Amino acid sequence: MKQKNVRIFLLMLVTFLVYWFLNYGVVAELRLRESIYEHAQTSAYFHNIQEILPYRSPYLGDASNTGNLFYHLPLHQYPMTFEIDPETCTLTVHYDTAAETTEQVRENLAYNTLAAMAAIDNLQCIQYVFQDGTYCITRQQVEERFDVPLSALLDDTEQWEKAAQHKIFLETVLAEWFPMEIDAPCSSDSQQV
Repeated sequence: MKQKNVRIFLLMLVTFLVYWFLNYGVVAELRLRESIYEHAQTSAYFHNIQEILPYRSPYLGDASNTGNLFYHLPLHQYPMTFEIDPETCTLTVHYDTAAETTEQVRENLAYNTLAAMAAIDNLQCIQYVFQDGTYCITRQQVEERFDVPLSALLDDTEQWEKAAQHKIFLETVLAEWFPMEIDAPCSSDSQQV
């Protein structure tokens, strides 16, 4: 009887040690890695472009697809709503925050613009509306910066990293795309970015 109790105690001890190791060792490590990855997705510098590949589309009109695309891009942590103008293929993203309080707003908007226009083939203009102003950029302005069709940038991760991620973060590019003076809505002949 005593030997049976010892075996039960040893079995319970081993079970407890395995549970403790898994819960506080392995699972905690996995949660930490997941948390770090999720935080990295809020920055254009560390974003994994493969997150948006399921949301590629030839047409802007699919509102749920467009929403999911932006919920997988930087700035997804801020409340936003969308407005689609199918006649001009313009997307308006309304953020419920001020641009001046948003971290790395220029970098993230440039990245989001390029990623969205690469993912949605007929997207001609994106307008970002913040509480303190509006930023606007057209496909023509973006295409002038790159020598390949925008949708081709998503075909190869290395090509995306070379052509897109490094080129859009140049300070002069950001200053031209998103100047300090925040402008009004997009138009087809708009010079303001």
